[in-house]
Amino acid sequence: MKYLSLIRYVIVIVSVVLILIGAYSEGGKLPGDGEFPWVGIMLQWTYIIFAIALVMTIVMSVFAVAQDPRNAKRSLFGIGLVVLVIVISWLLSDTEPIKIVGDLKPPTDFQLKLTGMELIATYIIFGGALVSILFGEVYKIVKK
Repeated sequence: MKYLSLIRYVIVIVSVVLILIGAYSEGGKLPGDGEFPWVGIMLQWTYIIFAIALVMTIVMSVFAVAQDPRNAKRSLFGIGLVVLVIVISWLLSDTEPIKIVGDLKPPTDFQLKLTGMELIATYIIFGGALVSILFGEVYKIVKK
């Protein structure tokens, strides 16, 4: 468990450093340069964080099944829910590029699709968290 907190601190520190570099370099634009290299680096970091979260969700579910096989149904439901959110968000995302003024290299269709999928998945998960919080509070009130 000590390693998990270390990994968490490393991820937070790298994220904060990238955000500060992006904020203090005029949104990622380097002086005298027409491109925005920090934006690309921050997007790649987002992909890495998303992949880590996805892999850890699946790995922890498998460990839960290995520790207590009676929880297999719950773990498989969790994995299925993650897969369902990813598939739905992939199907809802599109590859239409954003109109940006400047001489930026346009992203590939895959990058656009992946970024859209991550945004939509984040919205779905955030909405699910809000609904579960509201449901839990209403359930407590009704149960009393």
